[in-house]
Amino acid sequence: MPPRGLQFPALLLVEEKHAPSYFHVEDEGALHLLALGILTARLTSGEWYLDTEKHGPPDPCDIDPLKIPEMPASLRAVAEDTVRDHQHAMKEFKHDCEQFESIKKAAQEKDGALAWKVLQARTDYEYETVRLVAYCRKYHT
Repeated sequence: MPPRGLQFPALLLVEEKHAPSYFHVEDEGALHLLALGILTARLTSGEWYLDTEKHGPPDPCDIDPLKIPEMPASLRAVAEDTVRDHQHAMKEFKHDCEQFESIKKAAQEKDGALAWKVLQARTDYEYETVRLVAYCRKYHT
């Protein structure tokens, strides 16, 4: 879905590592088609998205959280940080798995609306900014 209040035609700005790309977008259907093309090209390149099937979850944490209170005080803080870091890594991995499934689904089902949603969700990732910008209808003074 385009930003609220945006009128077509619009300009899609795709900021990647070496240079930005600009695309004229006539309507929402054209936006979805373009988003599907971008997402599919990135997926098939094998360089953009973490294939969670090839890269499994983080290594298991060897610290039992229930035993932390029994540890010497000098080790307790390090153990708590380790457990917290592992929980965070597992949460990120779960998110990556869900997102990779959405990426594959959009490409396999040729779902441009889902492709656009995924691209927007990843816009804060390094080199993955996408922005839909309205053209000026008249010059403002």
